[in-house]
Amino acid sequence: MKFVKANILYIVLFVAFAFRFTSVCGTNVTYCQHRAKLYTYRNRELTPHSLVTLRNSFARNIGKYMKSPYKELLLGYLLGFNDIKMLSRYNDMLITTGTIHVVVVSGFNISLVCGFIYSLFGNELKLNKIIPAQALSLIYVVLVGLNPPAVRAWAMSTFVIIGRLYGRKGAGVRLLLISLLVMTISDPLLLFSLSFQLSFMATLSLMLYSPSFEVFFKGILGEKTILISDLSTTLGAQVLVWPLISYVFGRISIISPVVNALVLWTVPFATIAGFIFLALTYINSFLSLFFSYIVTLPLYFFIKVVAFFASFSKASLDIRVGLPFFISYYVFFICFHIFSRIGSRSDPDRIL
Repeated sequence: MKFVKANILYIVLFVAFAFRFTSVCGTNVTYCQHRAKLYTYRNRELTPHSLVTLRNSFARNIGKYMKSPYKELLLGYLLGFNDIKMLSRYNDMLITTGTIHVVVVSGFNISLVCGFIYSLFGNELKLNKIIPAQALSLIYVVLVGLNPPAVRAWAMSTFVIIGRLYGRKGAGVRLLLISLLVMTISDPLLLFSLSFQLSFMATLSLMLYSPSFEVFFKGILGEKTILISDLSTTLGAQVLVWPLISYVFGRISIISPVVNALVLWTVPFATIAGFIFLALTYINSFLSLFFSYIVTLPLYFFIKVVAFFASFSKASLDIRVGLPFFISYYVFFICFHIFSRIGSRSDPDRIL
């Protein structure tokens, strides 16, 4: 009885989700997967026409001053354009090194940008800082086209920040789980969306494991650096993400943590400099040309590092984990997380 009372909210939400899922999908999971794909394609057309026109204007102005592949990279950083896909050589290098998430809109990309915005407001979380920070991050989500993955990632980050505002250990994880249940109750087909799965897994993994990696590396090197922070972020995200990527795509990048740690700093730098450059393209052509070279520097570094590591013959391995391993892996981590926390708090009946 104590267990039920301690976890009543999760139980109610889970029952509501189960009822909603069966009413929408029934027992035909294959049919629901097909509907989810159609739903994804339909949502690509939901971006308002005025916003599409504005984004195309931004892309044209950037294209006047930058050449490929730097133009495609910056458009991915700033606006979520996936034009890098048309450059098959560079696209393959990004996939091989596990850095494709940097130049396309994903939960990980949105989380990085939101994290950088919050760093501008200081480490201490207060309501008067959260509101403008979330407003700025929402503007970024609007600029990348209000596509479903970006909106969902922003919503998840909002729940996480609210949890951190409480100042209680585990509050962010609980609110993230609540956001998952609420969003899937609203639309059960989200459960079959790969971008939604990756967004949730990456966010949860970052919250659970990045701090541990950061403490580990800080203990070895003695101080916190940008490299340690980026490496901890990458490794933390990979803990729960790599089985999903392997199961779906049949490929694992073994050099992804190293490459990401080396290039992730270019994301906030190029993004902020890129927005300044974009504004200048509407003001002065000389300043725009000058600033385009500044923006190109981190992009050049990114390309060279990715190209270097992608040249290794064993940069990625063709490994597809089976369904039994896939399920067992996540069951193990769920059980490990729950039981490791039972003895560390005053209310052992709560699962989170």
